[in-house]
Amino acid sequence: MASDSTPRISPNSLANLRPPWKPGESGNPGGKPRRKPLTDALELELTPEVCKIIAQRMVEKAKEASVPHFSEVADRVEGRVIQTKELTGSDGDVIRVVVEYIGLTNTPPAETT
Repeated sequence: MASDSTPRISPNSLANLRPPWKPGESGNPGGKPRRKPLTDALELELTPEVCKIIAQRMVEKAKEASVPHFSEVADRVEGRVIQTKELTGSDGDVIRVVVEYIGLTNTPPAETT
């Protein structure tokens, strides 16, 4: 007596797997909602009056020569300072990066200056 090891699948068990929307239509058009619990809590607490009090205290601390408070106030007022780095080789010249295109031909890429 041979036993069939293939499980039987009922059409009713597959009914829930079929999407209730048309082909090409998203089942979740808005996507997964992004939760921001800290931001949500702060939005409730940070009224314009509270923000004004915080700003005044930050400026008071900056006037007292608190470097972290001054840096934060300056960053908010003037924007953060852009940091640039120049890489130089052993001869002091700027390092030149060359990226080669590997294609079907043996023609090297055009020289850039």
